[in-house]
Amino acid sequence: MNASRSLVLVALAFVFVSPAFSQNAAPPAKEETGLAVGQQFPFHVADFVNGKYAGRGGCPSVMISNSRGRGVIIWTRDGGEAALALGHALEKGALKSERLKGFLVAFAGGDPKLAETAKAWTSLTAGNKRSGGETAFQTMKIADSTQVLVFFLDRKQIKQRWDFTAGELTTAKIAELNALAEKFAADLQESPAKP
Repeated sequence: MNASRSLVLVALAFVFVSPAFSQNAAPPAKEETGLAVGQQFPFHVADFVNGKYAGRGGCPSVMISNSRGRGVIIWTRDGGEAALALGHALEKGALKSERLKGFLVAFAGGDPKLAETAKAWTSLTAGNKRSGGETAFQTMKIADSTQVLVFFLDRKQIKQRWDFTAGELTTAKIAELNALAEKFAADLQESPAKP
């Protein structure tokens, strides 16, 4: 009887003490947030001007992650013609995939050309950075000459990134990015679904 009582006490001690030890274990490493390939895309809020999110705000990377898919995020300082042309090309091409989400965020904000152009888009959601957009590129240490950034995300992780100065985002480069985005979406559709 003493042996079985001791065994029960040891078992109870194990049940109550082992969680305390596991709670003291080191927490898992936090994934690094930033704008480099391999990092988690930073949280930022855009006020959307088109589609089902028009008039509402949201974070493009969170929305992509919540879809459990992939996405393209275009950041532009001012919603310039090259960024809008890229948005239009993606709208007509790569974003036809249901597994690929697309967002264009203008950081200067309030450009009427963005809202007017985006009205025709059904797959690409466009918006203006909610606050601090004018200084955000500087705060994030993006080169002053950079006008457009393009990110390919798998959930929140940056898989590819391109930076363009004025004049670099040519028609040929836009076609190349659209083809790469189509392949990026196709690669996800061919791979098994993640839980």
